[in-house]
Amino acid sequence: MDNSVPMKSQHKRKQLANLDAISLAQALRDFETANARVLDLTQRLVESERRRADLSNELEHMRLRVASAEAEMASQSLGDALKLSRRVLRKIVQKAYFRLKNT
Repeated sequence: MDNSVPMKSQHKRKQLANLDAISLAQALRDFETANARVLDLTQRLVESERRRADLSNELEHMRLRVASAEAEMASQSLGDALKLSRRVLRKIVQKAYFRLKNT
């Protein structure tokens, strides 16, 4: 009977060691999975940040183009208004000249 107690104790220790090995293996797999997810998320975050920066630069470029186009349009409008006002002024001066000449 003395041999059976150490045998049971030894068997129990082996079972615990096997359980510990299984638990450790599962923990390592879980860690590898979590680590792979962290790496993937980090890569996606870096790509998203790069895309955000590109879009931000593109937006700023577009804003500058819009401002330039607006300034050009305003300049053309002023130029057109100046040409029109010159034509109108010439007509007024011509009419005034003919009135003075005919009076």
